[in-house]
Amino acid sequence: MKSLKSKILVTYIGVTLFALMLSWVFTSIRISDYLEDITKDKIKSETKQITEYINIDTLSNFETMYRRIQMLATMSNIRITLIDSSGKVVFDSDVEMLQIDTLENHLLRSEISYSRNHREGTSKRLSATTQKVTIYYAKFYDTPLIVGGAKISYLRTSTPIITFSRLSSEIKFVIAVSGILALLIIFITSLKISSWVSKPLNDLKDFALDLKNGIYKNRFPKKQKDEIGILADTMNQLAENIEAEKKEVERLELLKHEFLTNMTHELRTPLFVIESSLETLQDMDHSDIETLKKFIDKASNQTKRLHQVIDKLILISKLRSGEHNANMRLFKISELVKKIFDKYHEETSKKNITMEFIVEITEDKKVMGDKQLLSYAIDNLMENAIRFTESGGKIDLAISDQDGVVSLVVSDTGKGLNGPDLKNITEYFYRPDKDRSSANGGAGLGLAIVKHIINLHDGELIIQSELSKGSKFGFKFKKQ
Repeated sequence: MKSLKSKILVTYIGVTLFALMLSWVFTSIRISDYLEDITKDKIKSETKQITEYINIDTLSNFETMYRRIQMLATMSNIRITLIDSSGKVVFDSDVEMLQIDTLENHLLRSEISYSRNHREGTSKRLSATTQKVTIYYAKFYDTPLIVGGAKISYLRTSTPIITFSRLSSEIKFVIAVSGILALLIIFITSLKISSWVSKPLNDLKDFALDLKNGIYKNRFPKKQKDEIGILADTMNQLAENIEAEKKEVERLELLKHEFLTNMTHELRTPLFVIESSLETLQDMDHSDIETLKKFIDKASNQTKRLHQVIDKLILISKLRSGEHNANMRLFKISELVKKIFDKYHEETSKKNITMEFIVEITEDKKVMGDKQLLSYAIDNLMENAIRFTESGGKIDLAISDQDGVVSLVVSDTGKGLNGPDLKNITEYFYRPDKDRSSANGGAGLGLAIVKHIINLHDGELIIQSELSKGSKFGFKFKKQ
């Protein structure tokens, strides 16, 4: 007859291993299913937008249309394939025009054949091109779409399944570590104190099963300061970590959606103006020089705006990924700030805005930093202050040194901001509601870039504002 100690040891080792295996499998399946679902939703939404874009485009030049759709595929990060009624590929964003005829007939592809009878079809398989598991979505049109003069019966989009392999690995690692700790603690305690350990172990088993089943809000009550108590703390921490990570994934997914939505809007607006201006120029009387100049200027201005947005996005990407090679060196901060201050005199004079440069720092005070990036940051703060300060207002640019901490602050008597706006003002593409129309210019990326620049310098942002009373934006370095 087996002793209670051996029964407890064998039983709970078995239960723990079983729970660990189920949790491992359950976690993998749930993450895979969830990511596959959001990938399908994403690709269907993108396909709808692509269809709308194609339907409103009136270009008959196929090469021009080819380049546009290829640009659209790049922007939306999906592969676009246009197929005629016979299954011949007319366009593929991943294939050059000269190589289109080398592609095999797609009529028997599962998503294509299914869409022919059901209007739309999806499939999942390993892509021969990317060697990644890919979701394919096809849409069939009874009345072919006319794209650049070609008749399109099928529009197919595809994208690799979105993965969070790092998150998945971390969850499995935490579960594995917790399982090992559980086995170790159960083994030790079962050998020494089997008489009173069975009940807390049973309770602990139930708590572990809750975690396995996705219930992360419960917490195990700590009643002992021994191995069981340590395990309780570990399991509670595991629950807190998984619950926090789950919320973080949801938050990141929301931020990603908002970022993509805002970026699409910021890029699509100038593209639409450029496109409409060029189409108007094609159709109008070229002898009307004034009107010609008007539309050319409009297209040129929007092109510059588009370049600015793209340049800012590239800079943000480099700052976030660490790709930007910062040119850190010592330089006199007052000289840099004075040059920037002087170049805005003409602009503020036109708006009847008073400017004052307040210097509370020695001329030879040097700071360590990237001069170009810091100039960008200060320019952005000055331009925002000028943009939101009415005629007759005042802007102060102050630089000071207190106990080795160098601070730079731009103060204005502008509109000011309320609480929610202050909280979100450094988010990508964020603009206060009253300025969402972009009437005051800017894509809502400037302060996001400033934040990254200051973080790169291990500094701290200064943001103070009160509605209708003005704002103070700036930054400070740590002790030099």
